[in-house]
Amino acid sequence: MHGKNLDTPDRGFHSVQESLESALKDHADVRELIPEFYYCPEMFSNNNKIRFGTKQDGNVVDDVKLPAWCNNDPHLFVIFLREAFESNYVSQNISSWIDFIFGFKQRDGEAEKSLNLFSHLTYEDGIDIDSIND
Repeated sequence: MHGKNLDTPDRGFHSVQESLESALKDHADVRELIPEFYYCPEMFSNNNKIRFGTKQDGNVVDDVKLPAWCNNDPHLFVIFLREAFESNYVSQNISSWIDFIFGFKQRDGEAEKSLNLFSHLTYEDGIDIDSIND
C-alpha cells in the first residue's frame, strides 16, 4: 500500500531474484526477510487473484516469481529456506549477523569498516523533526 492505494506494479514485491539483484547491485531494495518467508508459503501466491497491474516491461504481476531451484513451488521454497536458516553454518555465524543488524556494526566506524552504511535518514533518530520550520 502506498497512500491508501496499491503501489505501482514495478515497485511491488514480485520476484525473489529481482529483489536480490536490486539489493546486491543497486542497493535499492531494502526489504526485510520477514518471518513469513520461513513458514508461510501462501504469501508467495496470489490466491485471491488481486490485480496488481502490469510492469513497464509488459509482465503482469501475479504470484511471486521464485528461484528455479525450488521449481517455482512455494512450499519447497519455504522448506529450503527453513533448512538453510536452521543449518550449522547459520547457527555458528548468527552472532555476526546480530552485530551487523542490531549491534556494534550497525553505525559509525565499525559499520563503515563492514560496508554496512545507510543514509542517516533511515534511522529513527537520523533527523531532528522539531528543528524543521517548513
